Amino acid sequence: MIYTDDKIEEILYRENIKIPSFSHRVSAFIIDIFLVVLITWGVYINFLSTSSSDIQTKIYSIQKLILIYFFLELSYEVICLRYLSASIGKMIFGIKVISLLDLDRPVLKTIFQRSTLKVFEEIFGFVLFIFAIDNRFYRGLHDKVSKTLVVSDR
Repeated sequence: MIYTDDKIEEILYRENIKIPSFSHRVSAFIIDIFLVVLITWGVYINFLSTSSSDIQTKIYSIQKLILIYFFLELSYEVICLRYLSASIGKMIFGIKVISLLDLDRPVLKTIFQRSTLKVFEEIFGFVLFIFAIDNRFYRGLHDKVSKTLVVSDR
């Protein structure tokens, strides 16, 4: 089924579901990134840092840091959405992710698809998040493809 904005609006009205403000979504996103960056930095400092002054070693070290960040980001998203239906940042602002198919917590396949696309959007420098600003429900590409929606929990 294709979910147009009008169809989504009809579903939301019928089920009395509210869409969170853009500022809450951005704030939750920033909190999540900050948490993953802290975890990444801790892993990097404790296990992977090198004290070499060779430029190639430093470049390799930065590549490892970036790879670890994206792996941890994907793991964080999948685990939080699977067991809590929201990441820590989303829980702070009272928002959660639901599937448009059944208006409940998404299944694991959908969670993994959404999280992978979200991480790839981050890899490309957050450029693809611009499409969320233009959408009535602030749905990014990862939400559109995976047929999910971020809604208010309160």
